Amino acid sequence: MLTFNFFMEVLQMRTGCERCLVFAAGVVLGASAYAMIKSGKAKKAAVKVLAKGIEIQDKVAEMAEKTKESVSDTVAEARCAADGESC
Repeated sequence: MLTFNFFMEVLQMRTGCERCLVFAAGVVLGASAYAMIKSGKAKKAAVKVLAKGIEIQDKVAEMAEKTKESVSDTVAEARCAADGESC
């Protein structure tokens, strides 16, 4: 049966190599991100993504406002019904 200690030993054997690979991957990713930003393509893509995000935010805010109005109407009708008045 495999135990926790066995897994810890395996991780300790591979840790040195994995750390090097993670560091190298970070360097490559950072260098590629820097190159994309310098080229201007990333800025254009970021602007498009942000514009779409703002559009979605506006739609969600509009839906939330409509929902709030609907709930307010329902609460007002429930108060009228509780008071025995006709609304």
